[in-house]
Amino acid sequence: MADTTTVFGIERRRDHQLIGFYEFHGSGATGELTYALSPAAWGHGYVAEAGNCLMHYGFETLNYETIEAHYASANPNSGRVMAKMGMQAAGELHTFTSDKGEVIHVMRYLLTKATWRQLSA
Repeated sequence: MADTTTVFGIERRRDHQLIGFYEFHGSGATGELTYALSPAAWGHGYVAEAGNCLMHYGFETLNYETIEAHYASANPNSGRVMAKMGMQAAGELHTFTSDKGEVIHVMRYLLTKATWRQLSA
């Protein structure tokens, strides 16, 4: 199967510094959204701002019916960012134990095209 990953850089507007990235990993009608951001850029709203634009791209250009994203319970801020992008909690995907012995819950968020269109109207 061909690689259907689409990658975008996140650039800070004021100085054009690359501060992170977004990726869509396509699988049929579903796109899995992943992202990473430089810790120095955390808490400034960059991920949610870029993510809202990427939701539009994923639904209207890549033609996904559903976009999903996952985050580790050790980083609850990622879940809050997903909610800001209109995504809804869809439960726990799985758990694993970190090298430090901490149980990590991997949480799943979803947004359908129909819901996105309602939120965007």
